[in-house]
Amino acid sequence: MRDEASHPISVQSPSNFGKLIFLNLFFLTFLLVFSQASAHSPQITTAQLNSQSVGETAVINGTSTSIYLPLIRKPHDTYYVSKNGNNTTGQSWASAWNELDQIDWSVIGPGNTIVLDGGSSQMTYRTTLLLEDISGSSENPITIRLSTEDGRDGQAVFFGGRSTLLPYCNQANYTFQENGVNSYGVFIENSSHIVIDGSKRSGIYIYGNNINGMRFNFNTSHFTVRNLEVYDNGFAERSGSTWVPNSAGIRIAGHNHLFEKMIVHDNGQDAFQSGAGQSPNFNINNLDNLTIRESWLYNGRQHPTVNESANYCSHTDGLQVNRGGNVENVTIEQTIIGPGFTNGVILGQTLTSNGAQASLHNVTLRDVLFMKAADNSIRGYVDTNPTGWVVDNVTSHCPQTKGHCIYLEGNNHTVTDSIFVYAAVTFPDGLDTSSNNCQYEASGVVIGTEANPQFANVNDNNMFSLDNYAVSGSSACSGKGTSITTVNQLLSLIDN
Repeated sequence: MRDEASHPISVQSPSNFGKLIFLNLFFLTFLLVFSQASAHSPQITTAQLNSQSVGETAVINGTSTSIYLPLIRKPHDTYYVSKNGNNTTGQSWASAWNELDQIDWSVIGPGNTIVLDGGSSQMTYRTTLLLEDISGSSENPITIRLSTEDGRDGQAVFFGGRSTLLPYCNQANYTFQENGVNSYGVFIENSSHIVIDGSKRSGIYIYGNNINGMRFNFNTSHFTVRNLEVYDNGFAERSGSTWVPNSAGIRIAGHNHLFEKMIVHDNGQDAFQSGAGQSPNFNINNLDNLTIRESWLYNGRQHPTVNESANYCSHTDGLQVNRGGNVENVTIEQTIIGPGFTNGVILGQTLTSNGAQASLHNVTLRDVLFMKAADNSIRGYVDTNPTGWVVDNVTSHCPQTKGHCIYLEGNNHTVTDSIFVYAAVTFPDGLDTSSNNCQYEASGVVIGTEANPQFANVNDNNMFSLDNYAVSGSSACSGKGTSITTVNQLLSLIDN
């Protein structure tokens, strides 16, 4: 690449008339060159133009006059990060930035792509991916993705530095590794219109951070995150004489975020949890327009002495929204939630002492499999008056659930083509629309046919088995429930 810039001007003008003609011709020529360069160059920001201005001098009637013209620079479209780079310009694999914290964000603008080297099998990065005051645009987002080149398409690992798993609940002896450990794998502040893509299932793997795998603060928007696996992030703390784990895998705030093809499991607490970041008001810039699709949220690490997950005492949920005020338009679709959670989803919160609260409206749960929650599979929080929920083609299996297979107050809700097995089906304020549902040995209200779905292969006694929820064609529940009936089926969907 080369820079296109004007050259120094030195002109002796014998008359005002000649001076006027010259200046007119000069500026017409400059505008023509500028417009042609702009038409063939990627968009650059005003700040970039200002920072790249060059001073030119015109001598008019013996007086030198400074004229500042913008330096027209065509930035690279693609930049590179690799442990094997020489950490200079980032414009090739050879000159690649060699750590996540070495990325020169001053040269990154809308439409640019940052490619991560995953090595032949893995490449491990040990710093935080910090996105602070970094934004693309709706038409030209910034993309951060795993390489798809042979030999570089392994797995980009964001390792926080904690090499010991978090303690299981009430573990007697444990040493919490704090020195040399990152708080976050990815930290996002005041940024928008960015895509983070692992390029394939679990292509970016985030683990061993001491607060969250990913943290979105309240002033973030329009992120697309796909093909990431987030595991064993959080911190350990004392509870009496023993140790317990805490903190979510992904802490989310802001709006218009899409997570797809995600695998989030076995973190200190929830897979996804709402959070307001640095905002003095917990309920501004809330989680409107949050979507999770084609993903698997679960806990697979079992407690050694209790028939629950290793982190059960931290009240671990698939998705908890307990702040954000009135939250609109949350969608989960083609996803498996479980096994191993306290609650599959728990959405809403009455006012707390620190000012946090949430009421969820226009929630859509479509084509979702909820597996074996300990307390509640689907719960809209009590006394928060949620409205406009749609539960469609959902299978909720609750063999040892203490509370509800579904609990939902409020009004204007719709439940269709869904299956609820065991535990309680509860709608304290009634249910506006209900059709073509099926339930089996479930207490509470009747919202459909009472029949055994005759799942293909389900173990009601093993809270961590990965079962087959295909409904027998001979069952009265045939044609109802989710189309995502096994984990392997979902993983195949993620791979496509």
